[in-house]
Amino acid sequence: MKKNTENQKERENPMFEFDWIMSGVDALLEGANNELIQQRKNLEKQLIRLLVASPSKATSQTRKSLTRERKSQGATKLKNASDTYKNNVSAAAKGQWVDAALDNVQSVSDRLRRL
Repeated sequence: MKKNTENQKERENPMFEFDWIMSGVDALLEGANNELIQQRKNLEKQLIRLLVASPSKATSQTRKSLTRERKSQGATKLKNASDTYKNNVSAAAKGQWVDAALDNVQSVSDRLRRL
């Protein structure tokens, strides 16, 4: 009973109410501060992604595009060289071995066309 009387006296004290209110305000401010810190971290991450990742992705896409273009150009050069070789061999030589060589060159040319 003595303890209840002490608690009641504390509650009646105006400083107790003030302390109780201030502890609630402190808890509210601390929660808001933590939320702001978390939002700041998320914004920093988004800025990093926007400023760093976008150019990196663009660079990667450019590299892929250039690689595809070079591959296509290389395949075209190979096809043209193969056709030129076939035409030159057939014009320069005659015979059974030339026919076998031309068939071989033709099969290579066909495979190159499928690239």
